[in-house]
Amino acid sequence: MPPASRHVLLMALVVVLVSAFAMVPGAGADAPNVTHAPEVGEGEHSASQGGIAEKLRHVANEPLVVLGIILLAAEIGGEVSRKLFGTPTVIGFMMAGILIGPSFLGLVTPVGEVLTFIKFFQLLAVFLLLFGVGLHANINTLRSQGKAAFLTAFVNAIFSFLVGFAIYWYVIAPDGQEPQKKLQIALIMGAAFTPTSASIPASILQEMRKSTTLEAATILGAAVVDDVLALVVLTVVASIIVSGGAVSAGSIAQASLLAIGFGVVYTLVCLKLIPYLTNLSIHIGAEDLGARFALGLGFVGAIVGEVLFGLSPAIVAFLTGLATTESKGITRIKEYLEPMFNILSPIFFVTLGMSVNVNEMTSIPLTLFFVIVLAATLSKVIGTLMGAGLAGLPARVCTRTSMGMIPRGEIASIVATLAVDSGLIGPDLYGAIIGMVIFTSLVTPSLMMKSFEED
Repeated sequence: MPPASRHVLLMALVVVLVSAFAMVPGAGADAPNVTHAPEVGEGEHSASQGGIAEKLRHVANEPLVVLGIILLAAEIGGEVSRKLFGTPTVIGFMMAGILIGPSFLGLVTPVGEVLTFIKFFQLLAVFLLLFGVGLHANINTLRSQGKAAFLTAFVNAIFSFLVGFAIYWYVIAPDGQEPQKKLQIALIMGAAFTPTSASIPASILQEMRKSTTLEAATILGAAVVDDVLALVVLTVVASIIVSGGAVSAGSIAQASLLAIGFGVVYTLVCLKLIPYLTNLSIHIGAEDLGARFALGLGFVGAIVGEVLFGLSPAIVAFLTGLATTESKGITRIKEYLEPMFNILSPIFFVTLGMSVNVNEMTSIPLTLFFVIVLAATLSKVIGTLMGAGLAGLPARVCTRTSMGMIPRGEIASIVATLAVDSGLIGPDLYGAIIGMVIFTSLVTPSLMMKSFEED
């Protein structure tokens, strides 16, 4: 993280903690003054201690303090990861989240109001991260790689789905299981293997200053296609859970066309509207107005795309940032938004680590976890290599792209949550899928950086 952004982050932490303490009932100038009391008996002393403990618990549950803890953990974790271990800061962010979450220290318990607060900032952080990735991408390179990205994503998505399906059908499923339920769970496993998280490779590409390379264009372009394909699979799984096995081909086709259609129309509108309005803002001497308009349009588009058309907000954010690159004042827009990217993007990775509870995963059979993680990792690597190879990409680009396509993301977690909530899978398989999401997220940064070492 740049020094200037680090100073902003530390100042923000001080403001957050002071403001939160001021919100505590009884804290500050209006608190009763007990230091001038003539005597304090044993009972009063205990009550005083209890009052202090209650205030501390109240402070710890304040959303602003939770945000402060997350930001501070991100700063420390990122620096330790980079300076002491020489690993990407993203790994430090995720490990910090695991440390402060319910797995170990329990400083932040994501329940109730705190969970709602975390989810909001997580969504905002993901949006800004992908908006920033689009803002730093080379739109001409992405256009030229459209065919290669689609073929790469299509082959790896199909291959990963089939591997996930086969792993459950032939390896994990118990003998004598009811055929209908066996089919449903196999489809769920395939759906969990299919998606790729664009957030992690995007962050690593930015950290390595490789956002404008051929590899970045292929990875991010493939991630967009992969997300749409994963949403189609998720639609199938949701239909199975609701209907008990009956799946309509018409509903699948409709969901696919709606998501793709909205993405294309939204991108075309942004390519015309955002450059025009940002250029107009420069003409009238209000340069920052263009950045605010682009963000506002992206927020609205993200909600409309998700609620009405089933398209991920992260993809809408990427498309919005990509369209903004056609503006004349792009340099000023980047400068305006950079501090927000630097402060909010680590929140996503810390909260991702916080979502894991290692204590609940100790009951998962080690063999089950190992099989799922190994199959999930290799399926993406092999599937991407096949797709990128068929697209005619150079071997170096194929290898680097395969490393960037490994991590799973929110959609895989949603699939697992839908399945466990409906009773189709148990806590052991659910824990193994969530563990796979975290493991693939943790190994991707090092693998990507290793593949780029020769540059």
